[in-house]
Amino acid sequence: YYDYLRGIKEIRKANTKKILDVLQASVKNRVNGRKRIAVSFSGGVDSSLIAVMASRFAKVLAVSVSVTGSHDASVAKHAAKELGLEWMEVSISEKEIKSRIESVQNITEVSSSIDISIAMGLMLTAQKASKEGYDAMLVGQLADEIFGGYRRYLKQYCSEGTERVQKAMKYDVLNAHSTNFDRDEKATSQFVDLYLPYANAELARIGLSISPELKFDCKKGGRKIILRQAAKTFGMPPSIAERPKK
Repeated sequence: YYDYLRGIKEIRKANTKKILDVLQASVKNRVNGRKRIAVSFSGGVDSSLIAVMASRFAKVLAVSVSVTGSHDASVAKHAAKELGLEWMEVSISEKEIKSRIESVQNITEVSSSIDISIAMGLMLTAQKASKEGYDAMLVGQLADEIFGGYRRYLKQYCSEGTERVQKAMKYDVLNAHSTNFDRDEKATSQFVDLYLPYANAELARIGLSISPELKFDCKKGGRKIILRQAAKTFGMPPSIAERPKK
């Protein structure tokens, strides 16, 4: 049993190093010598990790969108402060959200409520970044598909096993260009150039090859465990690295 635990620890350590090395190179390539870059920032592990990495190469502006007074706003503000990042908030009311729905639909050519909400958030973030003089923005898209961030993956792994969840995650990664990236590009392109550090072929290969038992914990409901471990190895406070996805 103890040999098994030691083996898991060594496997996790090796994987976290690979993840950090490839992700940091991906972030650096996308910063591409710029002196400043914006990050769509939620305060969760995905956006926090790329924001901190990007801050090694350029001045970073962390931009968050939330409904005034919401839980999201306080989480993002606290995380940015803890990470030493410049942070700006875009507050939007329910009335403003309703007034923008038709425009977002027309621009991004999506119709589902989840697609509209994601597109609107990105559009507002990109618009704010542009107003502050930033011409490029990093986002954390594809981290959930590669490392197991969605609750449906956890449920599938715990009820149906490794093979099923691996197939589901691989399918989502391979189809992200049409289901997610096209929408996101349309939402932001009039304001900034959009860059996705997690959408890296080598990172996807590494991430999808990692056993689901290093990503999920059925007893505790843990998701994206290996990426959270990588973030802590990189020096991120546990309060951010381990924050549950909401």
